[in-house]
Amino acid sequence: MVGTYRLLSRLIVERSKHHLVDEADDYARQATAVEEELERLFALRWARRRPNLLLEQARWWSEPHEDDPLNCRFCQLQIGNAPERTSLSPLRRD
Repeated sequence: MVGTYRLLSRLIVERSKHHLVDEADDYARQATAVEEELERLFALRWARRRPNLLLEQARWWSEPHEDDPLNCRFCQLQIGNAPERTSLSPLRRD
C-alpha cells in the first residue's frame, strides 16, 4: 500500500507540473483514500513512515519539469521513453 501511495503521489506531481489538473485531481483522490486506509490499518507504522514520504514528495515538487511531457527528463521513466530503460529479453516460445 505504501508503494501505491508513493506512485500516486509521484503521478500527482508530474500531472500538476504538466498542467494536467484533472488527472492530478483524480490521483489525489485516490492517494487520499490509500492514505486513510494506511492510517486505519497501520497507524503506528504509517506515522513513522509518512515524514520520509513527505520529504520525498517535496523533492519531487522541486524538480524542474520541461513543457512537453513526452520529452521531460523527469517523466520519461514513467511513460517508458527513458534512454536507460531496461530492455527485456525476447520471449521464448516452448
